[in-house]
Amino acid sequence: MDEAALYHLALLKVPAVGHSTLKTLISYCGSAEAVFRTPVGKLLRIPGVGETIARGIHQTDPQRVASEEVAKAEKAQVRILTHTSADYPSRLKQIADAPALLYAKGTAELSPPRSVGIVGTRKATDYGRQVTQRIVQELAAYQPLVVSGLAYGIDIEAHRAALPV
Repeated sequence: MDEAALYHLALLKVPAVGHSTLKTLISYCGSAEAVFRTPVGKLLRIPGVGETIARGIHQTDPQRVASEEVAKAEKAQVRILTHTSADYPSRLKQIADAPALLYAKGTAELSPPRSVGIVGTRKATDYGRQVTQRIVQELAAYQPLVVSGLAYGIDIEAHRAALPV
């Protein structure tokens, strides 16, 4: 079990802790695990951390709260990438509100030299699907990583078009 992922997940289960607050807590405490060992008084001095968050952290049992999700990820052969892990995409690290956790399955290179974001409607028309296929096929020579929100419609069509035939 990846201990860093477990503590990151546990922090996200604390009421009022989102990705931005999680990153702030870690930057002040040194690691997600250290956040749970930090006294309430010190937590309260961290910008954006109030009584609800500080008390919530000390009332959370990281092992109990997050181990089930870590076990499910391991069973499905899904990696949980924290924003502090070496595998976390380098371009995302440069974005202030990037997610603190990513789930990855497979062996994709997440920091490729080229990537393209393709996002579109969930209710794709035939024309929209054809255009998406054409765009992806024309970009194939550059071997970009196709990034999307994995929604139905154009997003899925982009990934299908990117798969080798």
